[in-house]
Amino acid sequence: MKRRPTLRSILSAGEQLSTAGHWIEAPLSCAQLSLWRVGSQSWSSPIVNLPAALSIRGTLSMSAIRRSLEAVLARHEVLRTTFHITQTTVVQRIHAFHVAPLRYLSLMTNPNDERFKGLLRDEIERPFELASEFPLRCTVVRLSPDHHVFIVVFHHLATDGWSAGLFMRELVTAYADVREMRTVSSQPSARQYRDHVADEERFLNSATAHRQMAYWRDVLSPSSEPLRWQKGGAQTAEYNMATIAIPSPLQRALDERARTAGVTVFIAMVAALKRTIHLSTGATDIRVATLVSGRENSADRNVMGLFANTIVLRSKLDGCSKPDEVLERVRSVIVSAFGNQTLPFEIVLQQMSRNAELSGSKPFEVLFVHQAFAAEPIAIAGLEITPLDLPPSGGLAGGRGIGLVIVCEQKNQELAFTFWGRPDFIDADSFHLLPASLLRAIEDWCAPRPGPR
Repeated sequence: MKRRPTLRSILSAGEQLSTAGHWIEAPLSCAQLSLWRVGSQSWSSPIVNLPAALSIRGTLSMSAIRRSLEAVLARHEVLRTTFHITQTTVVQRIHAFHVAPLRYLSLMTNPNDERFKGLLRDEIERPFELASEFPLRCTVVRLSPDHHVFIVVFHHLATDGWSAGLFMRELVTAYADVREMRTVSSQPSARQYRDHVADEERFLNSATAHRQMAYWRDVLSPSSEPLRWQKGGAQTAEYNMATIAIPSPLQRALDERARTAGVTVFIAMVAALKRTIHLSTGATDIRVATLVSGRENSADRNVMGLFANTIVLRSKLDGCSKPDEVLERVRSVIVSAFGNQTLPFEIVLQQMSRNAELSGSKPFEVLFVHQAFAAEPIAIAGLEITPLDLPPSGGLAGGRGIGLVIVCEQKNQELAFTFWGRPDFIDADSFHLLPASLLRAIEDWCAPRPGPR
């Protein structure tokens, strides 16, 4: 009996775990393959770098930082991985040797000095040599005897936002243990990223994967009304950028309104965004993509790696424009999409490219990212540690020709939105009106409802 080809075989064939010298060779996950294909022509671009920085006041021990960093690298294979192109595919090699990728610079200046700003920018934008260096680098910059800045830059192939937060927590915990002369574990974690890759392989051979593929074929079927603002400008690779923040009183109103409506803030914001697009363009068939953590398996919550997956939320808003009507349609779509979120989006795209009906259509042109986790307070006795705000890079806008990207994240006590728009998708005038329009849509939904007469 002829064996049915698996979904995974669409991407690669013959990938086997093998060992050679002091490294282990393993296949890439679907998310890694997707990112590789998006960025392989532009690895010098900062779109594939994920940076973070901490301002540290107090007496800092470089030897403790080095020991802490080496302990975290020992626990997580993906942080001591290099990437290599073979004759047929791309593989990752996991190395046993893990000297901390840490350097120390002394500037003896203040954070507003142009020398420091230039160094920070250079660290964030400097490309990785993926075949010869690990996918993270750390730099400690001395500004004064009791003021340092710790800069860490990850390559996106090895991490995502969740993993970056996990890294910081483990590093801070290890540093405190070293300083207090407690035992610091350097044992590799029981579960590693390649275990997730193996689980993904098994899932792609399952009936559930084929059922989810059928769902996404329907969601991504061609639309009769391509989404466009009225005055598209000239085609260009450059993006316009804008920012806006929800004031604290409106955020509290949004939290309370979502609670009483029985929905999450994420659902409420997607509904407000879709209503804004509907009122701005007249479109009724609206697809907005978003990112999910990809950690449905609770065992993966303490594993570092690139787990994030893309899902597409398609709502048909014909016949409705009131906030509550839009919310109900968006809510049902989100529930269905999250119920089919396990199938890697790379597999969906590969299937679309082989389908004559779907191959010519874009799966989405609007991406909304809600970074729901706020930065956790970092506390170590004797040190005052504050996360530094880094300028948005626009990295999410760099792949697959996305026309509009909106990122929402908690900053201080406000929800901050950053918008990137491609001028040939949304003209400059419409783009600069969009943040205020979205804010009004949120205000409309939060407005008090008239009581019964």
